[in-house]
Amino acid sequence: MKKIVIITTLILIAAIVAIFFSCKKENKDQLVDTSRQKFAKQMHESAKVHNEAMEYVLERLLEIKSEKNKIRTEDEMLVIVENLCLDFVKSHPFFKSDIEKASKGIKIAFNSIKKRNQLRSERTNLWFNEDEQFLSESQKEWLTLVNEVLTNNNNIEQICNELEQIKVRVINEGSEDDYAIIIAVIELGKESPKYWFYNQTFWEELAYEDTGGGICYGWFNWNDCAGDDLAGGVGGAVGGAVVGGMAGGVGAGPGAAAGFVTGAVAASVTNATKQVWNKIFN
Repeated sequence: MKKIVIITTLILIAAIVAIFFSCKKENKDQLVDTSRQKFAKQMHESAKVHNEAMEYVLERLLEIKSEKNKIRTEDEMLVIVENLCLDFVKSHPFFKSDIEKASKGIKIAFNSIKKRNQLRSERTNLWFNEDEQFLSESQKEWLTLVNEVLTNNNNIEQICNELEQIKVRVINEGSEDDYAIIIAVIELGKESPKYWFYNQTFWEELAYEDTGGGICYGWFNWNDCAGDDLAGGVGGAVGGAVVGGMAGGVGAGPGAAAGFVTGAVAASVTNATKQVWNKIFN
């Protein structure tokens, strides 16, 4: 009898120990998921700031057009757009805590754009050629999945739904090195296509002197702008703004997201204005 009591007691102790460590693991996993979900929410807000930047640049370009100020060369156009992006960064509350980093991010992004123009470098995936060296193979695999969603869909709702599915996978399966940059890209990927799809006609009208008639619509490639958005965000992120600021899953503030947002803004607004420029002169 005594032997049975001892065995029963040992079984109970083993069960309690197992439950204890199981609960600890569950709480740890839940904590990781919570931190990742929090980061996703923060990057979603960053993506909205990106769309505000697009609105700002478009409005200023429309003002320049209405004032009959002629932009004579593509280089001059890039300087104007870069300055408009800098003006936005310096005036928006999102960047208030780290204006210097955000302004530097804009300048770095436009320097990269100028180099790509000189080399006639084309984007073939969701990153620019000069940034590939900083990406791991698993990061490139996730980014390729996101790129397939963007390039194979013209339905905004479907794009958002499919990206949300990938986000759930990243939160649950992605490594510490993967999830910060991939979630940032996905959150921008849910906002950027909405902006470009619903505002493409306004960008098309920039190419015409008189918006009262004779305007040809349907030539603006909004999908390509969204792709450059995300690739630009990747370039800003691998520079350390997101990945460095999110080490270990710590929450990201405006400073950590500055490089990501400014990289995206610079890349997509340049794509859009170049499309307008080519329409005017080609």
